[in-house]
Amino acid sequence: MKRPKNKAEDFIGTSIINKKGNVLFVLDFHDTKEKSGERKFKVVCSECSKDLELFPEGYFTSTKTNLLANKTPCWCIKSKPDIRQAEIITKRIINNSPYEFISIDFYEKKNSPYIVTLRCTEHDKLFSILYSTLISIGTKGCDLCFKDTIVRVCGKDDAHFISVFMSTGKFQEGTVFTRNFNKTDIFGNYVYWDYTCPICSNDEYVENGLCSGIFTSTTSNLRVGCRPCRCGGKQAKWTAEQRTYQVEKLVKSVNGIFKGWVDKYENSDSRFYWLCEKGHLCTCKCEWAFYDLKCSACTNKGFSKELPATFYVVKWFNTECDFIKFGITNFTTEERIKSQQRLCGLRCKVLHEFYFENGVDAWILEQDYVKKSVPTKYVTKEIMPDGYTETTSCENLEIILKIVNKYINSISC
Repeated sequence: MKRPKNKAEDFIGTSIINKKGNVLFVLDFHDTKEKSGERKFKVVCSECSKDLELFPEGYFTSTKTNLLANKTPCWCIKSKPDIRQAEIITKRIINNSPYEFISIDFYEKKNSPYIVTLRCTEHDKLFSILYSTLISIGTKGCDLCFKDTIVRVCGKDDAHFISVFMSTGKFQEGTVFTRNFNKTDIFGNYVYWDYTCPICSNDEYVENGLCSGIFTSTTSNLRVGCRPCRCGGKQAKWTAEQRTYQVEKLVKSVNGIFKGWVDKYENSDSRFYWLCEKGHLCTCKCEWAFYDLKCSACTNKGFSKELPATFYVVKWFNTECDFIKFGITNFTTEERIKSQQRLCGLRCKVLHEFYFENGVDAWILEQDYVKKSVPTKYVTKEIMPDGYTETTSCENLEIILKIVNKYINSISC
């Protein structure tokens, strides 16, 4: 015999204790249904339903499934106010404060659906604050209120902070600092400063409309001498337009033509296309270009057996590993390892160099003798991107030297 199903009507009058300990009472059916077709019920909360200003109907809606799964439809656990409710809550928060409600509007960011505009009655100034910030930590008021708070709590005004910035010795004489009251951190604090640099605010980037000449940073960064302007070297932040201007100027200096970014400019690792004066299409990483911009086809950076060559043995290391890298080059060993070091960032020490008038002798030594006598690929390509196939353990150094000396003696006889 089949067990009879419980009717939906039987659920009316049920009381459920939610996670906060308040009572949810199922009052009646609601006119709406879920997309699945399940009926909704009117639910009264012993606490939230008392606030008729926020909830004029005095009840919430939910399905039997959600209620039995302890999914609370009221605000006992989590609130999701509409803009009318958010305005009511805002006015309650600023009640008995020197701030007057002006307006509330929708905001695009997910972490705060609304932005509130208030008026400071003490300074007669309008200011805006995210609704999410307002309900979590309140408001520090307008920019003048914030200044007064800093002086009152810290006993330090803007002049004190500016003297701290300048005492780092990193900023040029004539740098002008002003507080930025248009930008706050996630907690609503005015921690940002604008400054103009006597050098960077009057350079070619400003003259060509690529920079406003105003640089912005936080108090914590400025007090330790971190400079976002171009005086800061690697600390400087470059826009895509500024980098394009730099690279175009650099390429033009070697009689080349800039052809655009491989994808788009993101950082110093971004690559770009350029044509050399002989029409060869080249690619180069942005960071490398400022060290040595050359066409690989014109300079013949690949190894040539027809030119003199050097067989080198170099030790590469850092705090985590060390290994031997051997190889051959038509250039000096220093030039070769300089290009390798750009990619791996390891430290190195040249152990031995052997010069050959005939490049073919160096090539035979590497390919037919050394590579076939010691285990190679000691490190991965991630550790040594350029030349990992010629890496081996430091324990094999003596073996390599014996092979090299024996080979040199054989070709000199």
